[in-house]
Amino acid sequence: MFNTNPDCGRLIAEGKCKADCCGIVPFEYHQFMQIKHLAYQKEYEIKKFKAMGVQFVTAIAEDGMCVFLDREKYSCNIYRSPRKPDICRKFGMSRTEPLLACRHINPDLADRIDAEANRVFDDVKKKYEEIKQK
Repeated sequence: MFNTNPDCGRLIAEGKCKADCCGIVPFEYHQFMQIKHLAYQKEYEIKKFKAMGVQFVTAIAEDGMCVFLDREKYSCNIYRSPRKPDICRKFGMSRTEPLLACRHINPDLADRIDAEANRVFDDVKKKYEEIKQK
């Protein structure tokens, strides 16, 4: 459902993908500013938004994948960074964070990942409808 790379299955089968994640990630603004120089993709669009009183940004590369994902090695450029954002530390923790797990690397969890994603989507849709009616 949240796959951004149409070649995921092939890359994993060939042993080329080394990333736990590859999609667009919401970073806290201050964290992104500390690591943006590590971006593999140098051209990207920034979207800013506020949630729970915190300023977030998403850096959106043209291909829809994370700007920190090395497209040649399929590995993360900030994986070993001491400033790696909290959300990135949680990616791949499929047992505790199903929405942050790759369904291709964790095929046994694909149903759980989809169920959790659909639950969150339904919650957001319901809240949006409630706000719209006010």
